[in-house]
Amino acid sequence: MYALTDKDSVSHEAISSEIENIYTALRETSNSERGFCDFFKHEPRRLFYRLCLAIGINFCAQMTGANVISYYGKTIFQESLGLGTKKAAVLNAGVLTWKIFAATSAYLSVDRFGRKPLFMIACLGMAVSMAGLAGTVWAIENQYTFGSSVAATFFLFFYMSFFPLGFLGANFLYSAEIAPQDLRIHLAAIGTATHWLFNFVIAEITPVAFVTIKWRYYIVYAVIGFSVTFVVYFLVPETKGFSLEQMDNLFSDPEHWWQVTAYGRTPKRDQLVNLDGDKIVANDAKMQPANHIERV
Repeated sequence: MYALTDKDSVSHEAISSEIENIYTALRETSNSERGFCDFFKHEPRRLFYRLCLAIGINFCAQMTGANVISYYGKTIFQESLGLGTKKAAVLNAGVLTWKIFAATSAYLSVDRFGRKPLFMIACLGMAVSMAGLAGTVWAIENQYTFGSSVAATFFLFFYMSFFPLGFLGANFLYSAEIAPQDLRIHLAAIGTATHWLFNFVIAEITPVAFVTIKWRYYIVYAVIGFSVTFVVYFLVPETKGFSLEQMDNLFSDPEHWWQVTAYGRTPKRDQLVNLDGDKIVANDAKMQPANHIERV
């Protein structure tokens, strides 16, 4: 959004263009009743692609291992690291408390750096943490205990430094952002349902995995974390800076669906014009205000 300063104003053309965009969006949404079935229809707005993105990003939020640590942290400290009951409880409380403080990183950075960089950084950090945890737990199980429990504890806290950055709230935000206005509630609901469905899956399979494959279980999440980083880079478009009216253009303007991600890096937005007749053009997925306009 753009606001006027005390001294200047936006031109009539810019205001008219913005009103027209909003009017067009409202007119399109009022033409027919929309529902979940519309996501499976072939149409220029690529609703099925958006559906896959909402499901995929919430799948990643769970299948990178966050709730393995959140739900079974005390079990990890006791059984995998071989710590006493009291020490395991204290350290588990410390990890979950650190998760709360680490969540401020997402609040401070999600609108500054964008959603996509945060997803990628979070996935890489979690993958490294899980790989380190697998190695240290293997060392403990094979009696190489010197410093291993300390290193494993470090990787658990390290993990919780990255998870909130990308997947404590940005995944829910992303599902709502990429949806067309008439289907925003539907896509947000699908994303949330996916999140809690795989939350249930993790809760059910983790106790069995601890008993059967032991330290190898952490390797699964390390591999998923590294893989998701590349998936996000190639398939997930950046939505930072796009208005609700421009979101349809992001998905419908490219000729092919696999070009949407690249289009998100160099969006073709409507140009605004200031009082002097100078145009404000898009640059690197970020609107550059002219002399008489400020972003709020």
